[in-house]
Amino acid sequence: MSRTRRFFSPEDKVAIHRKHFPQEVPVSEICKRLGLNPARFHNGKRELFKNGHLAF
Repeated sequence: MSRTRRFFSPEDKVAIHRKHFPQEVPVSEICKRLGLNPARFHNGKRELFKNGHLAF
């Protein structure tokens, strides 16, 4: 069974990361709810701080 790739808008990406930073929701919980690989979350966070935008 193949899964279709999900795309997140820049606004969605910021909202996802805001759940983690101020509210201290664990990354594993956020990723589980969204069906997102934790590595993609962390790569997006790294890009946010490096370039000022998200890339997942």
